[in-house]
Amino acid sequence: MVADRGFCSFAHLALLMARGAHGVFRLHQKQIVDFTPGRAHARPGQRAPHKGMARSRWIRAYGLMDQVVEYFKPAKRPAWMSVAEYAALPESIVVRELRYRITAAGFRTQEVTLVTTLLDAEAYPADALAELYMTRWRVEENIKSLKYTMKMDVLKCKTVDGVHKELTMYAIAYNLVRLTMGRRRCVKVSNRIGSASSTR
Repeated sequence: MVADRGFCSFAHLALLMARGAHGVFRLHQKQIVDFTPGRAHARPGQRAPHKGMARSRWIRAYGLMDQVVEYFKPAKRPAWMSVAEYAALPESIVVRELRYRITAAGFRTQEVTLVTTLLDAEAYPADALAELYMTRWRVEENIKSLKYTMKMDVLKCKTVDGVHKELTMYAIAYNLVRLTMGRRRCVKVSNRIGSASSTR
């Protein structure tokens, strides 16, 4: 599962892991990250000795900005979980934190910090995870097209079945449009290749 920082919580990560699934999330802006090897951490249920101290326990490092840490279950449960559901979550989970930079000409350099359950650095290199997270923006672009280009920002149906049918028809129409666009692109490319080979 690839998602933005709104889903990067202990509960979301723990639920994914319990189901045998994996996640790559952008770190929530309130989460403190410290890549110092062997650093101290604020223990569960205790106030941090000083401001800016990370609450995660450092385990090992794969690089300067790539580490494995232990997250502890917060005392306060999220509003969307019942008391029983939250109590069933483990007291801690082991995750991986990594940070990379996005540089583009004419724009400020931006740092992105990810949290993932994919702990094996050889099987899942930091560069590959950064590339995977960037694919999320394609989804955002598709949703924007559905909402504004196809006027799907306001659904007309009033019943659950009606909404399901409306969403299905929008998805079919959108995929047909994309399929047509893809075929036209392929025809243009093949024509260009054909004309280039004929001139030779």
